[in-house]
Amino acid sequence: MSSTNCQLLPATATRHEDASSKDQHWNATSQFFDPDAEARLKHQLDSLLAMGANWDFAGAPAPSEDIVRCVKRFCNGYVSYPSPTASATIEGGVQLEWHVAGRTLEIDFSPTGETNYICWQTSVGTFKEGALHAPKIKNDVRQYAELVSELISWVKGA
Repeated sequence: MSSTNCQLLPATATRHEDASSKDQHWNATSQFFDPDAEARLKHQLDSLLAMGANWDFAGAPAPSEDIVRCVKRFCNGYVSYPSPTASATIEGGVQLEWHVAGRTLEIDFSPTGETNYICWQTSVGTFKEGALHAPKIKNDVRQYAELVSELISWVKGA
């Protein structure tokens, strides 16, 4: 994934933090906020960098610093609560996964620069997949942000 694909990801996003709040588990927009989630996710992503090639004993390449940096930018701009888990893919990419109340969202950041998502709710048979194209112009940034927000809202059941 080239750094060009990541430059605009957090440009229009608003971080969900309110460190001065009396109750740090709720942010300024009255949404639940886990103050340790960001640190846990950063640790997961950093640990992917420590993986060597053949981490799966089947020849899988480790995620590169560039792709982990892209995922960190994405998370910094768009991810609040619930925090996803991060894992390496056998192609050398990074996958973020959310599992909330029977709903699952996976966003796969491929080393080729493609970013795809899949979401499903097994209990009702809901299934959706598609591509997240890195924004190239200002209108694309807004549409990208709206799609990411819609996906994360869906997995939260909002």
